[in-house]
Amino acid sequence: MININTIIDGAKVEITPELIERYDRPLPRYTSYPPAPVWTKEIGEHDLIYSLAHTRSDTLSLYIHLPFCRTRCTFCACNAIATQKAGIIESYIDRLIAEMDLIRCNMGTPLVQLSCLHWGGGTPTYLTEKQMGRLMRETLNRFSLATGAEVGIEADPRQTTPKKVRFARELGFNRISFGVQDTNPEVQRASGRIQDPEHIEALMGEAKSARFDSVNIDLCYGLPLQDEKLFQKTTQDVIKLNPDRISLFNFAYVPWMQPHQRKIDSAMLPSPNIKLSMFVSAIEDFCGAGYHFIGLDHFAKDEDEMWRARDTGALKRTFQGYTAKAFAGLVGIGVSSISEIGDLYVQNEKNLAAYSRAIKNGQLPACRGYRLSNDDLLRRFVMQKIFCDQRFSKNELTRLCKESQYRDFLADGLIRESEKDFVVTPLGRLFIRNIAAAFDGHLKLQDNKYSRTV
Repeated sequence: MININTIIDGAKVEITPELIERYDRPLPRYTSYPPAPVWTKEIGEHDLIYSLAHTRSDTLSLYIHLPFCRTRCTFCACNAIATQKAGIIESYIDRLIAEMDLIRCNMGTPLVQLSCLHWGGGTPTYLTEKQMGRLMRETLNRFSLATGAEVGIEADPRQTTPKKVRFARELGFNRISFGVQDTNPEVQRASGRIQDPEHIEALMGEAKSARFDSVNIDLCYGLPLQDEKLFQKTTQDVIKLNPDRISLFNFAYVPWMQPHQRKIDSAMLPSPNIKLSMFVSAIEDFCGAGYHFIGLDHFAKDEDEMWRARDTGALKRTFQGYTAKAFAGLVGIGVSSISEIGDLYVQNEKNLAAYSRAIKNGQLPACRGYRLSNDDLLRRFVMQKIFCDQRFSKNELTRLCKESQYRDFLADGLIRESEKDFVVTPLGRLFIRNIAAAFDGHLKLQDNKYSRTV
């Protein structure tokens, strides 16, 4: 292996093989802290009811999980259900509506506005227009949208038409995210996700014509058969499509958790050195095309709300990634969805039958979660600062992190000391999960259940 040289945030960065070997570890992605494997079944419906009843804020974020897909992509790590039976989806929408009723009747405030409404999956655009219209209508019968609310939907190009893009805009969605992953046909075949580039271009054109506030493209690096040259062609293809935002995710190869990933021959996966080369090359290409590198894996243009939030310190990170919207709580609806209210995390049943059974019995389908201690809350705050602002205070560092760890980060050039705080360096941004992990009070170093950082 050779050194990787690049430029990040205007600074020259050199990544040595020794750095990659030292910091390529299985670690959480920290979309929550503590991460989900720490949660317990001792937390459930009664805890969620208590938190809902004591919520006095009239503004929340609502996430609706729509798990259905026509087929399952081999790389997917989402809670997804491959089906072609329309009746299953209709029944599920009935359950979602019933769950919203249960949530509303347990809330401590009669009027609730949504600062964010997001449909994730699975493939939300796998629903028919009639199903989409019904679900949106029933949602807005129970919750109102705050002025300037972010209303987002995830779209698999294979299950989306330009007409459906236009219909989503008419329903009130103002943000749309297309899951492209890679534009190379061989990589697509190896990942179980074959997509026509001309169709993606047509969808992007329709989204811009329909005047969505923000159009995002999801990409994934580390997929089978990818290499630096092929992936650079993908980044150039995406730049030509001119999205407002780009999400560039590190492929989470976790076949012990996602059995369908065993269909992927691990010998076809790029090495850590090649993966990091692809990532830094993409950073160069996107930043050279006018995007800003935000946090862990997002890019946004100057005029995008996410960049403005990053620039002003208002950026937040949730289970859905980065957001510019502040909210008092996140309520998750649907199978496997997660709610975050104050010091409480609660997750719904992951199994569709168990989820449906709870709803039919008039119960909230919460099955596990975690209530944060004061120490957890402080550590979560610090991790938010690391991922969103790339800085943290000296007081927080000395209280929560072992001296040997941050001395290593200083010596390796991952952080630097300023007068008041520590700042994550351009080099450190490539290993930001490692820096965050130093503040994890629950992490066991021998724990291999997570995806690798590089």
